[in-house]
Amino acid sequence: MESFQEESFEPDENPKKLLDKAAVVANLMARNIAYDLPAKQPFIYWPDKNWELAFQTKNPRYEDERKITQMEPRMSFMYQAITTADAMVLELIGKASKYVGTYRDSDNSFLIDSNTYHLNIPADVPAENFWSIVVYDAETRSMIKNDSQPLPAIRSLNSDLMQNEDGSYDVYFGPESPKGYENNWVETNKGDGFFVYMRFYSPTETYYDKIWQLPMIEKIE
Repeated sequence: MESFQEESFEPDENPKKLLDKAAVVANLMARNIAYDLPAKQPFIYWPDKNWELAFQTKNPRYEDERKITQMEPRMSFMYQAITTADAMVLELIGKASKYVGTYRDSDNSFLIDSNTYHLNIPADVPAENFWSIVVYDAETRSMIKNDSQPLPAIRSLNSDLMQNEDGSYDVYFGPESPKGYENNWVETNKGDGFFVYMRFYSPTETYYDKIWQLPMIEKIE
């Protein structure tokens, strides 16, 4: 067997500059694919709404019927979440989980942490176990860090979550809590961008047949 001798990698200033630039450009390309790619239109889950399927492929290895890698769906999810599994492409009523995400408000503007937003979650959320909405920093793709909430999320498991008489929930995202809705609010940091994932744990049939639909997030002026 032929042996190979290891060689040290000692680039001079020009390759270093090129590699540094490539890292910056690659990150920006990945961010654009994840948050602003027109080709993602087929993965909008409900008509006339901007909630996207978080996992945008029918194959956990991101391969089409010809075994060719689907580069853009792969880049989009890997930039935000990394891991995949066979169960993520299965449609199991009352089992597993499904995620949808959005990066824009009802005016099609990106979500910005210095603004305040409102979302009405209709009654009878199609999740047998529970549902949750988590807010993520657009740059780090990690859960946002704020001074008041260890978990920047709104969940049906919260016993102090305020519910409307019709069974719906009014939830808010912004730097200051709306009066009376402190338990239905996620604090954001002024000046940063963010995105939102809603998770349905043990999704029911009304999730799959799309009878139940989630409205768009609205900016409060």
